[in-house]
Amino acid sequence: MNGTKDDRGVTYRSIEVLLNTVRSTNTADAHTTITISALEVYNETIRDLLRSDNAASSHAGGLTIRSRRDGVYVEGLSERRVVLLADFARLMDDAAASRATACNGVNETSSRSHLVVRARINTTATLDARTTTTTGHLNLIDLAGSERLKATCAVGDRLKEAQHINRSLSALGDVIAALGNGSRHVPYRNSKLTFLLQDSLRSNTK
Repeated sequence: MNGTKDDRGVTYRSIEVLLNTVRSTNTADAHTTITISALEVYNETIRDLLRSDNAASSHAGGLTIRSRRDGVYVEGLSERRVVLLADFARLMDDAAASRATACNGVNETSSRSHLVVRARINTTATLDARTTTTTGHLNLIDLAGSERLKATCAVGDRLKEAQHINRSLSALGDVIAALGNGSRHVPYRNSKLTFLLQDSLRSNTK
């Protein structure tokens, strides 16, 4: 998702396109800003990766996902405005430094969580003395890979992490299957990952 400094991945390229579009379309009557948040879903807890006191968001179940009329959000999640791609790169460096990784017997630096980078695009436009504000979101997800416990020989914390990763990936598969089958009930709330991403997974998402 992130790639390397010499060959950037889809996350950086997507944000670069957004930033370039904003710079080329901003006018005196219509102005767009982009803010970034980054979190990880670790052992079914939500942790803010852009807070210097990240440990504070990991106790007592982590941050809380809330629902309201305009969608799902994470209460207390920090956001940072970005203007240049270098701004975004610094935020991703901070997030990477805070994200949970460990050796699992197969990969020396295995991701132990799912990463969710959200760009909030906020446009304020004035026409005929009337001002309107439009907000959109782009979720960029780096999923931890499923693990075969026999291959990784995971025990202790690594075993617990692997079980949570596998369960959440299974829950994501169940949601996608339910949407594909046109089911009346879609089990978004079976995991923090699918609950958080339900606005992006719904059949009417653009």
